[in-house]
Amino acid sequence: MTNDSAIRWPHEAFYIESLLSLTNAIAVESACLENAIQGLGPDHHVHPDNHFHFIYPAQNIVSNVAAISRFLWPSKSKKSSYPAHKGRGELLQSVLRLDHDSYLKNRSVRNHIEHFDEILDNFLSKNPTGTFFPTYVGSGNVIQRSHEHVFRAYYTDMGVFSILGQDIVLKPLLEEVRLIDQILEQCKANGERFIRPDQSL
Repeated sequence: MTNDSAIRWPHEAFYIESLLSLTNAIAVESACLENAIQGLGPDHHVHPDNHFHFIYPAQNIVSNVAAISRFLWPSKSKKSSYPAHKGRGELLQSVLRLDHDSYLKNRSVRNHIEHFDEILDNFLSKNPTGTFFPTYVGSGNVIQRSHEHVFRAYYTDMGVFSILGQDIVLKPLLEEVRLIDQILEQCKANGERFIRPDQSL
């Protein structure tokens, strides 16, 4: 059951604006990535000097999605205050019409981003060998058939961002973020108040 009192009504604006800042940032990065995709040639070849047009916005999208996820499904690391955080997350899930099948709930993706510094330390501590590429942009089929190591990649034929082996499909994340943004904008127009599921949007 959702705890409707988890966020006091005068405080709703703070959560609405905090989440809107993230959805708006994602929209900007998504537009940058889309512009780069529109500029691809038929062979999808991208010069290494231009990889950042794909890699940077894709990584920024994922990082901001992880930040939204933390609002909705709080970490249990602080057990003493977790019940309050859990109630806040459940209320926001309800307001944003999200369920347990949400793509934003993917804990493996979120953990990979949040703890990437530790993951990188552990990977390098094993002294991996082979050919390393700091970035790759192009067909996923080509690179996945090789034995090369790629730090960060954007697979243009799959719409997948990959960072140290963690593949993240961006389309379902972006679609869900757009729906969240629409609801948040309606809440903002509603006097910075939540619109509960029993209220019409």
